[in-house]
Amino acid sequence: NSGIEITLEKAFTKNYYFLFTASLFDSWYRAGDHIRYNTYYNTKYVCNFMIGKDLYVGRNKRNSIGLNIKYVIRGGYRYTPVDRIKTLKLKKIVYKTSSTYESQLPDFIRLDAGINFRKNKEKYSWIVMLDIQNAGNRKNVFRRRFTYENGQIISNDILSLGIVPVFNFRVEF
Repeated sequence: NSGIEITLEKAFTKNYYFLFTASLFDSWYRAGDHIRYNTYYNTKYVCNFMIGKDLYVGRNKRNSIGLNIKYVIRGGYRYTPVDRIKTLKLKKIVYKTSSTYESQLPDFIRLDAGINFRKNKEKYSWIVMLDIQNAGNRKNVFRRRFTYENGQIISNDILSLGIVPVFNFRVEF
């Protein structure tokens, strides 16, 4: 593996924070045949951006409402293409092993958002949180499968979940 990573961070001060990371990389291996192949995870790049802000509310501004956003974009995972000629001849899926992990799925993009309310008491606090994972409801291609049916090679993309709400209640002592 080789690459470079850049991180820009603002720690939580003045009621907000942000974090930006970007990685450019090349992930490969050399097999027993001495040929260099991509790894499954050689997406070539990944970028993350997170930002959050707390707003203080209530009597004496002791309680808070927090807002958070996270955005991720990365290259798609790798897959091995089908050997069309051998597959059609043998009437079953045959992968092109000489091109292991040569093909790449579409880019993965996801936006997460969250809101929380924190009630601070003298001896404890409680927090109620709602996080919306994949708030943009993007159907990312997670994996690509192939089948042979009636003389044809059928490609079937397995998609990631749509919007996933996560509700959480926590008490801190």
